[in-house]
Amino acid sequence: LGLPGMGSNVYTIHSTYLAFNPEFDSGIYILGSIFLFGVYCIYTNYDIDAQRGYVRKMNGKCDIWGKPAEYIEAEYVTNDGTVNQSILVYSGWWGIARHINYTYELMAAWMWSFPCKFESPIGYLYIF
Repeated sequence: LGLPGMGSNVYTIHSTYLAFNPEFDSGIYILGSIFLFGVYCIYTNYDIDAQRGYVRKMNGKCDIWGKPAEYIEAEYVTNDGTVNQSILVYSGWWGIARHINYTYELMAAWMWSFPCKFESPIGYLYIF
């Protein structure tokens, strides 16, 4: 990609790009909005994953958003033939959309990449 020290880590590529191209000059309100929305997205992504983990930990015997958790007990087989069981939640965040956590992760990535100003696709690789 032409930038020294890039390595192969796509998660931080926008930060490396900005370190070598620090021309982003925007007002405090724009930067504050980017920061706050990014923090909101990170928190929401964490909350979504925590909700699924909580339902699995409680074996489905819990409330989500004031209502009993709704879930499917699923069974699957791994490549080595091992049969496993899991709980697939379909209430709360997971009732809104399947893999809704990715929506918030991508919005957070967008906030991290926004300062790259569309001058190069390098800063947006993590999103894609």
